[in-house]
Amino acid sequence: MADTVKPILISAVDLAVQVIQASNEARLFKKEWDVVKIKMLVRLERSIINVSWLLNVSTPSHDGKHEQLTGLLPFAIRDPTIFLIYELMAILYTGTLDDDACEAARSLRSMASDNPRCAEIMIRNGLCSVFVKILKQGSMRVQAEVACATSVLVSSFSESQDLFAQHDVIQLLLSLLTSKLEEDSWHMKAMAAKALRELAKGNSSISKSITDSKRFLRFADLLEIQDREVRLISLMVLIEITSVAEMDSSLRRHSAFKCKSPVFKAIVNQFHKLIEENGDMVLLIPYITLIGNLARSFRASDTSMIEQLVKLLGLRDREVLREAIVALTKFAIPCNYLHIDHSRAIVEAGAAKRLIELSSLGCEIRIPVASEVLICIAVHVPEKNKSWKYWNVHRSNHLSKS
Repeated sequence: MADTVKPILISAVDLAVQVIQASNEARLFKKEWDVVKIKMLVRLERSIINVSWLLNVSTPSHDGKHEQLTGLLPFAIRDPTIFLIYELMAILYTGTLDDDACEAARSLRSMASDNPRCAEIMIRNGLCSVFVKILKQGSMRVQAEVACATSVLVSSFSESQDLFAQHDVIQLLLSLLTSKLEEDSWHMKAMAAKALRELAKGNSSISKSITDSKRFLRFADLLEIQDREVRLISLMVLIEITSVAEMDSSLRRHSAFKCKSPVFKAIVNQFHKLIEENGDMVLLIPYITLIGNLARSFRASDTSMIEQLVKLLGLRDREVLREAIVALTKFAIPCNYLHIDHSRAIVEAGAAKRLIELSSLGCEIRIPVASEVLICIAVHVPEKNKSWKYWNVHRSNHLSKS
């Protein structure tokens, strides 16, 4: 009898346990559903209020029934910043007077500059589409303001780089920058270049999309135009792209960075011209940086570039000296395939003695990074030992004086 009853009781207990578990799960599901249902109802109610406000504003009533719906958009009451952003975006999008549109773009730029959260809100709420319309159809004045705002937005919210790229903003800015060169368009071109600089910064895909464009070849012309601001910011765009290329081998192998490229030739020619004519130092410094970024593109026979950099070591401008030394380092470091040839060219150009002076503690304008170039050429060109004898003598004299 016990053997018969026992299995029945066990089955009954198992069934009871299953019922209890199912009941608990049902209660848990009901509890969770109640929470979801409440959230849905709240959101639905808010949506109804927002749509009612929109209908009321777009078709105003004269019977006074909807007066409570005028004023701020309901969701904007909770966050007035969003309302202001939408209002400024609307002014831009609807194509109002240029003065108003320019002021709206400047206000958006100011908000993005002061608060990265505002920049993110703008991007997440469709500002890219608004800017695209202006960059396609707006007047030159408004396009300049929008391009400037773009640079600030990207600087403040770096995640927007790819979002702008997805909306084809890169090609639109390139079009503005490289279109027919006229004096009344200099400011617009400078702002377009400024935006491209921020968009390309640290971004391989955007840098590649710029260099892949046929318009990229026009940078060769931009480096030779009369307007100093456009030339300077165009240089900055190239610096950002070549900085990315230093870390990205596939981009570095792009035809834009080959010696026969029109842009490459323009960079080299303008650099030589600035040095030979004792030209604008403000332009010379970014050119030196650019030459350094392109160090791995120069052939072993291109010793004239190294000679020019060594020539700059005779100047007393600290920033020029530092950039020239950094550029020489990029020619001499082991990751440069031709580092031995370039190191030998540096020594033969007479750089060692000056580099030793600039790395010494007693030097009036000491440049610590000079030591790195010295180490490179000491390792790669050991047969040129006269310089190291000078280094030891110079060091001994300094120690004796101290």
